[in-house]
Amino acid sequence: MSEEALAVQDGALPQQAGLGFGDYTLKPSRLELLQPTKAVELGVTPGVFRDSDSGQTFEKMQVVPLRIQPGRVYWPEGQGLKSKPLCRSRDAVKPVTGPDLVCQAQTCAKCRHSDWATFRTSGKKPLCQERWSFLFIDTESKLPYFMSVGGVSLKPIRNFRDTITKLYHIAKQKDIKLNIFDFTGEIVPKKIQNAKGYNYYELQFNNVGRIRNTGDEDFGVFFNQYVLRNQIAAEEDAIIEGEVEGTNDANESI
Repeated sequence: MSEEALAVQDGALPQQAGLGFGDYTLKPSRLELLQPTKAVELGVTPGVFRDSDSGQTFEKMQVVPLRIQPGRVYWPEGQGLKSKPLCRSRDAVKPVTGPDLVCQAQTCAKCRHSDWATFRTSGKKPLCQERWSFLFIDTESKLPYFMSVGGVSLKPIRNFRDTITKLYHIAKQKDIKLNIFDFTGEIVPKKIQNAKGYNYYELQFNNVGRIRNTGDEDFGVFFNQYVLRNQIAAEEDAIIEGEVEGTNDANESI
């Protein structure tokens, strides 16, 4: 039956969008910064962001943070780049429990796999590495994304968190009430070449500051959906479990 016939039969169609979608909440897609090895595997140009669900790539993205959380991930030694984590922590304080996970210590601070003391003598980094979870909204599409950030990109995301935290405290002293979703920044890949001539990419944040609200954008709605309702823990676990080549390689981690 044509739309015209339906309109005649029912008199008038509701003048609104979103009919038939209900209250379904989209799960955050994993956004990865493609390093050379993974890019060759996929047949795409390295140094771009890639939506792991749709395959769409981006050279940059304006984002609004919803959560920036330090964590840790331990991969067993000698198992290859496609191995699954053996132990993991969502807060870099205590390990989480779950199928196929074996807690290595009661706390991350007391775990021998996260101890840097042996680096000075052996030159080997700890097997348990920092891995930050970054949940955010793309301001153009209003879609939620999740990044698992490690390696060379730890310093940039730590600086981003520190910058918006300082801006929050400055505003607080002026009695201006702000939240994490009142800030924004542009993420872009930054090309780095090491001493051996190997190219890799790290996460870079540009133009970090407060959102210049136009009055019709409320990113607090997304904070309520994805953080306050705690709907993303299982999705984060799946994303970390599904990470592939480059994830546990210190030279190609993001």
